Amino acid sequence: MLKFRLLLPSLFFLFAVSGTCQDLLTLRAVAPPCYPPIAAVAGIQGSVEIDVVVGKNGKVGNIVSSQSLNKFKQLIPNAEHFAKQWLFSGSSVHPIKITFEYRLYPKETPDFDLGTEFVPPRRIIIKSRCLNVSGTPLDG
Repeated sequence: MLKFRLLLPSLFFLFAVSGTCQDLLTLRAVAPPCYPPIAAVAGIQGSVEIDVVVGKNGKVGNIVSSQSLNKFKQLIPNAEHFAKQWLFSGSSVHPIKITFEYRLYPKETPDFDLGTEFVPPRRIIIKSRCLNVSGTPLDG
């Protein structure tokens, strides 16, 4: 499995995303997600699944559904915001599922181990330091 890491927030990245067997989309431009600061302070981590439909212009036209895979719903707006900024080369008739994983690490974690990783075809891992007083992330 290929994993790619984005080190600069302004960097755009390319990889393939597939919806169904009939739909093969290539992600042309990505605004890399950042960890919501309030969630990092609160120690909130978890996964969000978003189903999107890509329009003929390659932009995310519609978010069909969003669900948190844990009890914390605060990460959903952040994932939706970044998914709407993406640009694909192609369109989709059926929704495409994208998973955003938000992970917190101890305060002493080196910068190199943090940031955003894209795991093709459609999983994004957003890493940050836990900023709450106890330094302990909350799992949903």
